[in-house]
Amino acid sequence: MERMKNRAIEIHILSGHNGAGKSLYFSFLSPLPEYSGPEVFKASKDTIYVRYYGNRTGRQPKDNEDGYLAVYNAITPADRLYTDELLRVDVERAILVDNARRVLLDVVMRTRRYHQDPFMKMVNRVEKWLQRIDADRAVMQGFLSPNLPSKVRVRVVLLFSDFEAVLRRMNARRDRAQTDWKIAPSFVESTMGFQIPRAYPFLAINTSNESSAADENRKQEIVRFFTGDDPPPKLMEDRAREARRCIADIKRNTRKLMND
Repeated sequence: MERMKNRAIEIHILSGHNGAGKSLYFSFLSPLPEYSGPEVFKASKDTIYVRYYGNRTGRQPKDNEDGYLAVYNAITPADRLYTDELLRVDVERAILVDNARRVLLDVVMRTRRYHQDPFMKMVNRVEKWLQRIDADRAVMQGFLSPNLPSKVRVRVVLLFSDFEAVLRRMNARRDRAQTDWKIAPSFVESTMGFQIPRAYPFLAINTSNESSAADENRKQEIVRFFTGDDPPPKLMEDRAREARRCIADIKRNTRKLMND
């Protein structure tokens, strides 16, 4: 009797505070062949906002920067927290119901308690259901169960940048949106409470250098990491320490800016 093949599910996450460059690299990765086709699920926190809360703005929802800001300002902090739950439900359904083999996400993953730990609990739950479904399918279709259980692998890139780069990007967004905020409320919320992950390993990447050469190097590093190229542990640790210092500095400078 033939044995059913196991499934290897990949979840790739671009995380980090607002202004770190998540949407930029999400836009770069999305059209690549690895993230195309019916077995791929892609989502960003901003598109989830528009999908579920776009009607709160009193106008036609827009899946663009102006639309994201309008929705953000129209919903409550509790709504924004619950949006992460909606995203987790969408990921779970995409894998278990729609048979997605690869997931690409652009999401802040701000706190351990409300974002990072619940995401990994969802991943563990999905993996257990995958294995139960595989066993049932094997019986129904006349196969032996897989030799190895199906697995869900999570690979996370944590993007961060220094305060000067963030301020440039926030000011550019303000000018494009033609608003008069001193600093974006979404940035304050995402950064002041941001916690370095403990629930999963991650590759931290500093996006402060905005030169085309640095940008290209980062793109290639992200692709290599998501395709399974693990950097040396010391590099991962050094980058994590750099991210902690940089994010702490952003928080200090944000407090000063808010108090001016």
